[in-house]
Amino acid sequence: MIQYHPEEFIGCEIKVLQGKNKSLEGIQGRIINETKNAFRIMTDKKEEKTVLKKDAVFIINKCRINGRDIQGRTEERIKFKK
Repeated sequence: MIQYHPEEFIGCEIKVLQGKNKSLEGIQGRIINETKNAFRIMTDKKEEKTVLKKDAVFIINKCRINGRDIQGRTEERIKFKK
C-alpha cells in the first residue's frame, strides 16, 4: 500500500539510512531533484549523488520514510488520500 506523502521533497534535508547500494548509506544533504524512482542529492561535501527510492530508507524532514512508499511522481503522489 502506498503511504500518504503529499510533500514536495525538493529542497528538503535528507539522510540515507539503508540502501541496496551500501556506499550511499549515511550520506546526507539536500534534495535537488526528484524523479519517479530516484532522488538527486547535493551532499554536505558538495557532491551530487543519485539514490534510488525502491530499495532505500530515508530520513526526510525528521521523518523515517521507506522509499517504496514514495515511488512515483510528486504530482501523482499528492492525489492519494489518507
